[in-house]
Amino acid sequence: MNICLIAVCHNTYQQTLNYLFSLDKAIRHTGISLDVFLVDNSIEVEIDMVNQIKSLIVDFRIHYVASENLGYFPSVIATIKSQKIELISYNFLMISNVDLTVSTDFFSEIKMLPMDETIGSYAPSIVSKKMNHDQNPKITIRPSRFKLKFNRFLFRSSFTYWFLTRANKLRLKLREIRKLVNLSGSSSEDRGKRKIYASHGSFFILTHIFLKKVSELNYPVFLFGEEIYIAETSRNLNLDIIYVPNLLVFDSEHASTSKMEIDTYRSYNEKALTYLLAEFKF
Repeated sequence: MNICLIAVCHNTYQQTLNYLFSLDKAIRHTGISLDVFLVDNSIEVEIDMVNQIKSLIVDFRIHYVASENLGYFPSVIATIKSQKIELISYNFLMISNVDLTVSTDFFSEIKMLPMDETIGSYAPSIVSKKMNHDQNPKITIRPSRFKLKFNRFLFRSSFTYWFLTRANKLRLKLREIRKLVNLSGSSSEDRGKRKIYASHGSFFILTHIFLKKVSELNYPVFLFGEEIYIAETSRNLNLDIIYVPNLLVFDSEHASTSKMEIDTYRSYNEKALTYLLAEFKF
């Protein structure tokens, strides 16, 4: 099995090292061939840390890619082009942040995933270390055009954004309560495994059939909205996104984006929603 992982680092070198170490532990004795393209779009490049990353002895190939700060998916897309990555030669393309770690059985579980012609993406369980909850499924049901336009409106001012953050916190609490209720009546084998609309953007697992059907990734937005872009692209290709809770990823809660100014955060989200509303037919 061949896997390509493109990970984007932005001023988070220690988190990058932790991530790479966890990947190394997980891939041992699996027989998987892994290429990790580490895209460094940091504003302040730490040469010592970069050299340490380049000199790591691990059970996979690390390709260090220095980049200007193009954003999340634009950096990924630019790397695919500049490094001439032949995506079709891989069983999976994984796209991620670096403020993550994976469980030791992560790649063993990856090998168990069915290569179904109807599946375009798998959504792992992304456990927030800060909030202690699973961030997947990110979105279970396709949002309406009205909802996306309403969310865009909420991002336009600090006053309306305050209501959005409170609503999101309430939504997360209600989701955790529903999960606890559902857990009592489900088997450990089927617990939570199901088709969803969109997976969380910090870690995507795109299948070979997705890579074969899509001509190229094309999401020019600097940051945010990647989940809906992948969801809508999959939908247009008649491919499903499957949530697999036994695929464990641990998230240290956006080490770089958490430092972003609120006005900048709101602006990026508003621009992402504007693009998505123009690009896809909701």
